[in-house]
Amino acid sequence: MLAQLPMVQQVRCQGTIAAFALHAGEHSYLNPIGKQLQRLCLEQGVYLRPLGNVVYLLPPLCISDAQLERCYISIRDAIHRLGS
Repeated sequence: MLAQLPMVQQVRCQGTIAAFALHAGEHSYLNPIGKQLQRLCLEQGVYLRPLGNVVYLLPPLCISDAQLERCYISIRDAIHRLGS
């Protein structure tokens, strides 16, 4: 789902853990785009861990499929909001 978005690069997953880079100018630890995405997702109850333009989703192991899907939908919607 996320890999199809134009702003998203380098998607990697291991189990339920996901990481991806946001293409927004420079690829840097100081790039504020990750924090902006974190703020938008937090409004939807989804907590992300940004490190510059690289963002991590680290859900608990007991997360349900529906909850994980909600996380990805929130991330996708927030990325669309960032891009507009």
